[in-house]
Amino acid sequence: MLGTRNHWGRANAFAPQGDSPAIDYSWERPTWVDWCVVGHRATREAIAVFNQTSFSKYVVVGADAESALQWICTADVAVPVGRTVYTGMLNEGGTYESDVTVTRTGEREFLVVSSAATTVRDLDWMRRHVPVGVDASVVDVTSGWGATISVGLALVGDREAGEATGDWVRTGEWTVDVAGDRHPLTVGLRPPLDPHGLRLGRTASDTHNGSFSDH
Repeated sequence: MLGTRNHWGRANAFAPQGDSPAIDYSWERPTWVDWCVVGHRATREAIAVFNQTSFSKYVVVGADAESALQWICTADVAVPVGRTVYTGMLNEGGTYESDVTVTRTGEREFLVVSSAATTVRDLDWMRRHVPVGVDASVVDVTSGWGATISVGLALVGDREAGEATGDWVRTGEWTVDVAGDRHPLTVGLRPPLDPHGLRLGRTASDTHNGSFSDH
């Protein structure tokens, strides 16, 4: 069952095999709620993969990229390469314009991810608030970069089973419960290569309890 956000199509829920993936509008409990329950349980108890390509993605690059983001963001983004920071971007009144994640991808480069609904707005906000004379550019890469996330306790509980096999790569073996049956699952996160052999992807891990780390 697909929905849209800012012209991006994305899955809202997955109907079981054999069921019609149609929305039944009702004052009672609609059928798609039970489909979502299955997804929630898989995420909480095992592992789930979400396609978040619709999220807004920007590269902030330049000799002064760090100082520009330090001015724009509320949190300290002067972190080592590979670390991710969850931060707000506030206006002069101290209220939120946006909340984003900022990942340092190089000494002069950062990846900023924000809401799917605010691509143009957040891009404009950051560009207008880069201090004058600062060597930093904000580039919108939303339509050129895909994004998927793996979520679930299986990733945390068996993290030691993972093995780093290259830059920004982690693989591991897990078993996942699907409708009461246990299935083997191999997770491999590997940056894809473009025709010139350049890495186009990165992986990072974060949590929503205030702790972020690089993998």
